[in-house]
Amino acid sequence: MRVLLAFDGSAAATDAAALVEAIAWPTDTVLRVVSVIEPMLPMAGPLYGGAGLPQDVDEAITGYAHDAVRGVVERLGSSGRSIEGDVLRGRAASTIIDDARDFGADLLVVGSRGHGTIASLLLGSVSSEVVDHAPCPVLVARTTELTRVVFATDGSASAQAAERVLSSWPIFRGLPIRVASVVDIVRPWVTGI
Repeated sequence: MRVLLAFDGSAAATDAAALVEAIAWPTDTVLRVVSVIEPMLPMAGPLYGGAGLPQDVDEAITGYAHDAVRGVVERLGSSGRSIEGDVLRGRAASTIIDDARDFGADLLVVGSRGHGTIASLLLGSVSSEVVDHAPCPVLVARTTELTRVVFATDGSASAQAAERVLSSWPIFRGLPIRVASVVDIVRPWVTGI
């Protein structure tokens, strides 16, 4: 398997890294950890002249990202797994999706910050966008271990693909899986129900 972990240093990303560490991956699994530095608006004012981030600030941000990725790579690589790490630049969701495609990821793991509806509307949600546009299955980590699965199916091609993943990937072997399907009953508005 080829697994991409997106890591931004947040508590949610740290939980995602712990989940990746806890999963019994097949022996030939290759893990890749990436952190994305998003472009920032240039600073304006008499001290900056609109020339962008001061070099020392950019170097500090880049250094922090490299240190964070290095720490996760060391933690995940301690069990002899094949692992690599990289710091990328660009819009977070797009860069993660592009890197998953370039890496040939079988699975992409991201954390969930758990913003509410309003915050997600204003701030956006990297994990939501990644789920919607990734070239592979996405595991949004909300806990540090994988103990059970709820599989929602509607008979669609996407649901059938998810069923194949659940039944064939060894990381799901032995986990209890609850299958759910919801029927939307359409009632005419004139009934008042």
